[in-house]
Amino acid sequence: MRYDTLDKTITSAIRKQLFLAIGVGGLFLGGVCTAAAYAEISGAVMAAGKIIVLGRAKQVEHADGGIISEIVVSEGDRVEAGALLFRLDGTTARANLGIIEGQLAQLMVQEARLLAEQAGRTGIDLPAELSFVPTDRRTLLTEAQIMLKLARQMTRSSQKAQLEKQVGQFAEQISALEAQRKAVDANMALLDDQLRRYDSLNARGLITQSQLIAMQREKASLTGSQSALTAEIIETQQAKTQAELKLIQVDEAFYESVLTELDQKRPEIAKLNEERVAALDKLRKLEIRAPIAGSLHQLNVHTIGSVAGPGETLVNIIPEDDELIVEAMISPADVDQVFGGQDARVRLSGLNQRVTPELGALVIDISPDLTTDEKTGASYYLTRLRIPEAEIAKVGDTMLKPGMPAEVFMQTENRTILSYMIKPLSDQLRHAMRES
Repeated sequence: MRYDTLDKTITSAIRKQLFLAIGVGGLFLGGVCTAAAYAEISGAVMAAGKIIVLGRAKQVEHADGGIISEIVVSEGDRVEAGALLFRLDGTTARANLGIIEGQLAQLMVQEARLLAEQAGRTGIDLPAELSFVPTDRRTLLTEAQIMLKLARQMTRSSQKAQLEKQVGQFAEQISALEAQRKAVDANMALLDDQLRRYDSLNARGLITQSQLIAMQREKASLTGSQSALTAEIIETQQAKTQAELKLIQVDEAFYESVLTELDQKRPEIAKLNEERVAALDKLRKLEIRAPIAGSLHQLNVHTIGSVAGPGETLVNIIPEDDELIVEAMISPADVDQVFGGQDARVRLSGLNQRVTPELGALVIDISPDLTTDEKTGASYYLTRLRIPEAEIAKVGDTMLKPGMPAEVFMQTENRTILSYMIKPLSDQLRHAMRES
């Protein structure tokens, strides 16, 4: 009897404790559910990123490439814009320039000689553009052209002298022939008088017929001589005219040849001038200089005599004076929650988290299309964020370096805890309802 009463007492106590525990648990669960339904927490899109320079690193390369003959800088050096970084071997470039300048100098001196011949000048005036030729070389070229000019002048003078002599000889022949014809004309006049007297004597029968015929025969002979002399004078006059024409043509042909040579040489000079400009530019580019001021990064040239390929990156220059920003990689699934001007928090994961605060930031822009990592195959949207100067001051400018890793939290709308808990289930239900 006593034991039955004890059992009932214990059972009643346990039941009370159980009801109490269930009640407390129910109240706790209800409180938690109520808190989950009404308590809001801020959402965020998380992304990995890094510190970059807004202006990006500048790749230093050479369009044509060549053999490295001098390395002036080292990894990490701070350089100013225009500072010499490398020098390429210029043996071939200098030889090519020498050939071009030699041909160009020769043609330009020839042109100067032709212009002097065209103007009838004694000396040769060299153009100012020949200043690239050493003085002794210019002197040799000029003397050679002066000798050629004198030789051409002597040849032309000789041709003209010979023709002038022919003209003089023809003039003398014409004078002699005209003198002979005058003598024949005089004889003819005397003979005509004598014939008139013979005709009168013959009419009176004072002379024989044979005497008259002999006189007439002599007149016919003189007439033939007159005609022959006239023809010879005309022929000699024509020869003299031809010689005078040739004399004029000597100068005409000479000046025509001068113009022809000038027309031929000027395009050649223009072409060589262009080639010289290109050769000088190539020689100038043998000195590879810094396009901007900054720090050298990823130096790829270490050995004198090594070959730099065309377009090969020799070194990167990080522009230190440009603004530092954050570049983050956003998952395609989260990109719809990211927009320009959005608030964000940046955690510099490379620094000591106990002493380094999170920094406020703003989203600048989002890439219009996906970017794919060639190594991993992962696709993402690139997002750039600006950290205000007041936030940077929290860690100090000197602590921020390009390439430093960062974690980015881009703030989204506030949501209740309950919505986070039931979202997977609601998404699954919506998906199932679409399929059904």
